[in-house]
Amino acid sequence: MNWPLFVLASLFCLGFPTSSTAAPEFVQVGCFKDMSRQRALPKLLVSYRGTIDWNTDLNYIVRKCAQEAKKKNHMYFSVQFYGECWSGDTAPMTYDRYGKSTRCTATVGGEFANMVYRFVGDEKECLNYATLSSASRSSTYQLPIGSTPSCDDGLPSGWYRFSNPAGDKMASTCLPSGKCGTVVTGWLETAHPRTADGIISGKVCFRWGSNCCQWSQNIHLRNCGRFYVYKLGKTFACPMGFCGITSSRPG
Repeated sequence: MNWPLFVLASLFCLGFPTSSTAAPEFVQVGCFKDMSRQRALPKLLVSYRGTIDWNTDLNYIVRKCAQEAKKKNHMYFSVQFYGECWSGDTAPMTYDRYGKSTRCTATVGGEFANMVYRFVGDEKECLNYATLSSASRSSTYQLPIGSTPSCDDGLPSGWYRFSNPAGDKMASTCLPSGKCGTVVTGWLETAHPRTADGIISGKVCFRWGSNCCQWSQNIHLRNCGRFYVYKLGKTFACPMGFCGITSSRPG
């Protein structure tokens, strides 16, 4: 038996990822109502209604819609009326504006009903992340006098999301010492990205004294539609920490 060829064939049969032709990965968000006067997902990307094969699983429509949305760097998309593919730049914030619907099948929406999906990201960063939610991490928290400051020197490397009461994103302004439970406060100097930007490189500054960027640390971050995620690693000294802030949701 020709073992190299046998192994290669086996990998393809098992769905081994090949190249950019591999299907994009996404998760189902849910079924939501729509209205004709102002669409929940604002842009009709393509309609497959004239070519629907009613004798097969309509999941193939979802996959085709996903490919169209991926081309335009949209994070959210939906299938409505069994074969209409909808998305748009504002879709992450408006897809549920009319509430939930019961007019969906297991995979697609019916008339004026969107079965909504969200991409998980190139590193599945919008799906697999740890959460930073301690109240002491918030920019509004002041370290009590005599208390031991927190430090992120033991933070494992990976993707993180800020969640209340820590805040809903990393602080983006210089914070004085003692805020967010630490002494050397970490804040994001880089502007937060749009959803279409994908994963970007960023810079976290650490304040010491009057210098808002005495030290810095390179990170990666992404806008996942309704939240941000950050690829962080441990700080190189103590007491240093990443600070959160509560703000409006990303768009």
